[in-house]
Amino acid sequence: MAALRVSVEALDIDSDLQFLMILESGRLSYRATRWFLRHRAQWTDIEQTTRHFQPGVRELVEHLPRLLAASAQSSLSQFVQRMTEAGVPESLSCQVAGLRLMSAGLDIIEVAHNSTFTVEQVAAGYFSLGLALEFNWLREQLRNQTLENHWQRLAALAYRDDLDLLQRELLARIDSESEKGGDLCQTIEGWIKNHTAFVEHWKNLLAQFREQGSLDFAMYSVALEALRKLVAA
Repeated sequence: MAALRVSVEALDIDSDLQFLMILESGRLSYRATRWFLRHRAQWTDIEQTTRHFQPGVRELVEHLPRLLAASAQSSLSQFVQRMTEAGVPESLSCQVAGLRLMSAGLDIIEVAHNSTFTVEQVAAGYFSLGLALEFNWLREQLRNQTLENHWQRLAALAYRDDLDLLQRELLARIDSESEKGGDLCQTIEGWIKNHTAFVEHWKNLLAQFREQGSLDFAMYSVALEALRKLVAA
């Protein structure tokens, strides 16, 4: 992360864009800290924690360009385009954009630890699931939500945490139903076909949200409750 910041600071580009790129690395650090406080607060052995997560993080970083393409998030593509047009090398643009994907890295690694699939395969499944069920769109709405006070900021963070956890739980459930040596993405497709009623209800709900133009906090609560039912289906 420090090396990335040095690379960004060395660029001769617009200062606002430079700040935005540095901000992305700060957001990743903040989200990782929140994740550990929520899921691993009892882990006080730093060396043990490093041994548990470091190999998976390295594997994710190694395959980041491929995962970035597989995520098919238009906001990321636009972000990369904006940076490259401003004079940022494409490799660095992809690296910075990939920080948003890396925020899911700890959840992906946790699923992979209890899976017969590799971290890369679980990551592909994670982003495939997010794309199929439009979690990416809902996450982007939260990211762009206007927050007027401290309590709304806390609520938005809690909604984001819940969305991430539910996506992880759903992926872990589908993963557990996969055959050894099979294809996780194909298993996800099969799961969606076998739960058509729940999936259609979820997508219809998101379609109604889109018609509203902008979301409020009550709508996020409704969405997360519907998602809990989908996970439990």
